Amino acid sequence: MPNHDRDRRVPILFEDGLEIDFILSADGKRVGLSCMVGCPLGCRFCAASLAPYLRNVTQTELQLQLETARRMSMKVEQVWFDGCGEPLHNLDAVAPFIRDLQEEGLEVFVCTTAPRSRLVEYTKRVEHVQTIVSLHGTVQAHQPMPVRRSNPPAEVVGAVLQHIPNPVFRYLVIPGVNDHPSDMQQLCVWLGDSGVQLQLSAVQAVGKQQQEFPTASSQDLSTFAAQLSARGVNVCLVEEGRLAGTVRPRIRIEEAKVLPSKSVLSRAQRWERQSQSPVRSGGVRQRTSGNHERGD
Repeated sequence: MPNHDRDRRVPILFEDGLEIDFILSADGKRVGLSCMVGCPLGCRFCAASLAPYLRNVTQTELQLQLETARRMSMKVEQVWFDGCGEPLHNLDAVAPFIRDLQEEGLEVFVCTTAPRSRLVEYTKRVEHVQTIVSLHGTVQAHQPMPVRRSNPPAEVVGAVLQHIPNPVFRYLVIPGVNDHPSDMQQLCVWLGDSGVQLQLSAVQAVGKQQQEFPTASSQDLSTFAAQLSARGVNVCLVEEGRLAGTVRPRIRIEEAKVLPSKSVLSRAQRWERQSQSPVRSGGVRQRTSGNHERGD
């Protein structure tokens, strides 16, 4: 897994004035695409939920993100759908784009909350990808994802194990929220001796989110992982955990070497041109050149 502290978040402005970010890993081998402008899921630990959902990203706009990443790095080997938005709610664009990526020989990873209503369609339209399912809790009372109100964790796990070949579950350990003994016991019931991998990591909140979602220490993670492993769960500790949309190093247009076109213009270049004026982005947010980052 990449170190998100060194990943670069690259802003792109679409021709209709709406903006998104994609992520390019520090080594240039991994690009994380956004499939929506804003996110409708409202996960409280994720800063992507701070922007209102406006629309889905088109297949052409997914391609623009990838092309921009390739102008910055010729080493792209993996494409991850782990930026802003839920890929399974945009299958009309995501599914054919994945097939194009696979024809190019790229590895594809889809990160999803696994909405049950879309799982069957997803498996019919998308093949030979690694699916990573965000779980982050075992009962609705300890669940920081509002989407689980209509997709209870137990039903999601059952549906994923039934329909998705070789899934991976991701679990952000949040002290006092989803690390209770009952959570550990339920994870063992679901995944013990199944061979299905459970990735554990610590959420790294910023600003006001730190109060609601404290960061688990390395010792907390190791202890939680050891107890699960002793009960037959295939546990993997990963470096990931920084919230989507939180502060990451930005990259200037000169370094990116991204050429403007009629259909897409990097917001970084617009900042250079309008350094003293607010930048409007289709109502998503408005900033001056001195306030480039989202965060509290």
